[in-house]
Amino acid sequence: MPAGGAYREILAIRDARRLIAASAVSQLGDWLFNAALLGTVFAATGSARWVAAATICRLVPYVVFGPFGGVVADRYDRRTVLLAGDLARCLLMVALAAVVKTDGPVALVLVLTALASSAGTAERPAALALLPRLVGEARLGPANALLHTVQDLGVVVGPAIGAVLLAAGPDSVAFLVNGLTFAVSAALIWTIRRRPAATSGRTAETASLHVLEGLRTARATPFVVPLMIVIAMAELTYGAQTVQLVVYAARRLDLGAAGYGYLLTAGGVGALLSAAVNPRLATSSRVSGVVVVSGALFCATQLVYAGVSELVVALTVTLIGGAGFVACEVVAETALARVAPADALGRLMGVVESVAVAAMVAGALLASLLLASTSLRTSFLILGGIAVLATFGCLGWLRGLDALSRRRADALAARVAVVERLPIAAGVPRLVLEQLASASQFCPLPDGVDVVVQGAPAHAFYAVVDGSVLVHRDGKDVARLGPGDFFGERGLLDNAPRNATVTTVEPSTLLRLDARCAWEVPAGGSAYPARRRPGLGRSVSAPGATVAVVSAGYPGKRRAYLRMAELGASLVIVDEPGHWSESLVAEGVAAAWLSAPVDGDPDRDAQAVLAALAGTGVRPDGVLTFWEDSVGVAARVAAELGLAGNPPEAVDAARSKLRTRELAAQLGLPAPRAQRVRSLDELFAAAADIGFPAVVKPEFGARAAGCIRVDDLESLPGVYTLVRRIVDPELDVIFRAGNDLLLEEYLDGVEFDVDLVMQNGECLFSSVSQNWPTAEPSFQETGLHCPPDHDRKEVRRLVRHVVETVRAFGLGQGALHVEGKCTSRGPRIVEVNARMGGGRVHEFVEAVWGVDLVEAQLQSCLGLPQNLRPSRRPQAAAVNVIVYAPATGRLEALPIGKPAGYLSLEVDDEVPIGTEIQGPEAVFATALAEVTLVAKDLRTATALIAEVLRDPPRVAR
Repeated sequence: MPAGGAYREILAIRDARRLIAASAVSQLGDWLFNAALLGTVFAATGSARWVAAATICRLVPYVVFGPFGGVVADRYDRRTVLLAGDLARCLLMVALAAVVKTDGPVALVLVLTALASSAGTAERPAALALLPRLVGEARLGPANALLHTVQDLGVVVGPAIGAVLLAAGPDSVAFLVNGLTFAVSAALIWTIRRRPAATSGRTAETASLHVLEGLRTARATPFVVPLMIVIAMAELTYGAQTVQLVVYAARRLDLGAAGYGYLLTAGGVGALLSAAVNPRLATSSRVSGVVVVSGALFCATQLVYAGVSELVVALTVTLIGGAGFVACEVVAETALARVAPADALGRLMGVVESVAVAAMVAGALLASLLLASTSLRTSFLILGGIAVLATFGCLGWLRGLDALSRRRADALAARVAVVERLPIAAGVPRLVLEQLASASQFCPLPDGVDVVVQGAPAHAFYAVVDGSVLVHRDGKDVARLGPGDFFGERGLLDNAPRNATVTTVEPSTLLRLDARCAWEVPAGGSAYPARRRPGLGRSVSAPGATVAVVSAGYPGKRRAYLRMAELGASLVIVDEPGHWSESLVAEGVAAAWLSAPVDGDPDRDAQAVLAALAGTGVRPDGVLTFWEDSVGVAARVAAELGLAGNPPEAVDAARSKLRTRELAAQLGLPAPRAQRVRSLDELFAAAADIGFPAVVKPEFGARAAGCIRVDDLESLPGVYTLVRRIVDPELDVIFRAGNDLLLEEYLDGVEFDVDLVMQNGECLFSSVSQNWPTAEPSFQETGLHCPPDHDRKEVRRLVRHVVETVRAFGLGQGALHVEGKCTSRGPRIVEVNARMGGGRVHEFVEAVWGVDLVEAQLQSCLGLPQNLRPSRRPQAAAVNVIVYAPATGRLEALPIGKPAGYLSLEVDDEVPIGTEIQGPEAVFATALAEVTLVAKDLRTATALIAEVLRDPPRVAR
């Protein structure tokens, strides 16, 4: 998800919004105070040692009391901890302002600074431990990124305000303003609702024991130590720069006492700029590299400062360093939160915080000592070199971090397989599935055990793994549940007593998920389907929903309508008179069939559909089509009725291959060059511009009908004549929308079909099928297989390009079918179809990945949230082959073998024996049959399809 969308999801959560706002206000005051404190001390003393002392007094309390701050965050209500800390620091800032106003001793200023820091030692662990409970762990990465982003607003604005206040007014004003920010933060924290603490039952233990447990957790948890070292090196650099940059700004940049504030502002700007990528970095699959590189980037600023005295360069270096510093913190803290045990997170973060601050103190001490014994330049070189080397030294230590999720997935596979089918897990990332699975428990039970009892409090959620249970209420049997069913969600959802008793009726195994774990799933996610069968909790996609189907297409699409009927939809099909789909009413598949004239103009056809619906009083809940000719009509009907769907203008751009090319060019997306061709003369002119090789194709169409490669000028007249003969609305209704041609640039490489499920502009699922080489010079499809076996990186690049393209086009809803190529110049789009893939695409996608595209499109047209649960790995492999006539003549035989070992074998569109057919010499050979085979894996499927088609068709010439 883009950063903006991720941040909006976080800010939509009321209490998370208040926590982040409080942190932002408090952070603004902290950075104002930081700049004002060091500037005031340096102006009063002119000594780097006093500046170092001020830094140490501000930071040492975090070292001493930091672990105990984590204990406080774990043992007490985190809202109360935050509130008390803000109020205490507000009062201390008022006292500090009074000392500065009366020119009190600098030593007293440092004492009050140390007390204020002591009062804030529990703030960070409390906020970090509270945040996952407010946003859910699935949004933890973006939430951490947003927290840092708003804090860095304070980093930008705070030092600038501090510098201005130092220059324009009494020093005491800066400290009073900081006190005001704590008051505002306290007011915001006060509005956060109290939540029951997720206690571990160990609150009676001593604080020192809790601290020791935090240290043991840090030592025992893989990757925590190297992550802490990377953080420590960044903080060491930061601490050193609190001394070095004050001197550097005053003496090398000639900015005076306020100069440090300006450098801090530049660093804050860099931190803000990094916010655009921090959410993605926080969820990257290469966490180790991101942490090390971003941390080293910040540490390396020391080496640059050593040789730079120009203000613009110094500000630029500070900006870049600020971006690296914040990126390192975001990714490292997110990684820590994910690898650490949940019940020890507060204690661990307290230890991490104390280590970080200890590194800052060490940096300030070392910087002051080096400044006193050497020079500013030497101190930069020594401390920068040490930090960079130590940071890169952790790269090998962290390498296993990237493989941790895979190992955890293997260990939890059995429980994950059950959890991922539960409604509470719908739509959550794999990481959260594994965390839920790790908190769940298999419960083998004999028959006759009451699992839950009517009227008792609800503590957990259950899924039936094997066996069966009986649901009974008030002495009456309600339902019998078996494997795949679940119960207990209603009590948790409503925080109410159990409304029924559930008893095992045979030896059974249940999966139990504790309520506290269940509530950690993001509140904004699709935790439960919109419609449920009462008492059972099973989802039904569209019980009784009326769905208008605009044009049913060819008879092979009957399978999609059968599936929609199985899902509970009441289908009203609107098609032209005499269409085969009228029989679906008599078969019980459709509820009604309405006649509407079709002439190929989407505006007129949409009005005809609307008139047919209005004339019979049908008010559909959703509108869809699986037929390419009618995607624009369906989009217009849905828009006119105010129903869910893609914008008609976006659908029109996808429908026309020329408009697809033109829009891609306008959006800056890479696309083949193309020109419209309406005459032979225009074809020659286009060829002079496009060059060779090139492709002649119809603007509208499907299955590569009329698509031919041309290699020279001499071939243009013959190709034009052939394609014009094919692109005839009287021969194929798909050309009713228009029969203009295109000449476009030829694309080399391997072609793929990418099937997407989109929801609100986000791609929830993608399936990639690899096309076999076409029968050039025509581009007749010969076959495909799913999943692909092409280079994975290239396939991922293509999928990213496909998703970027459909988003840019405005196609943000439902099932889409996009054809693209991995070319020598990168991924390219061949065509975009604003509909589900045709033929048996939906069947083999479900066989391979467990995703029902028909159901996904049905959910989308009804405006319901998707509830997809794709498998992590292919469950099977599918091969789809089109058999063409090997020669021109009369078909004598079409042998189709049936070897053992396949999961399914379907043969469609068989041409009757005795039919006159055309071979390859006619350019477009006759398609004799389409064969789809599903087997356990791709190797098996490929071998079996070769057996199926071992004997070629026989043709009498």
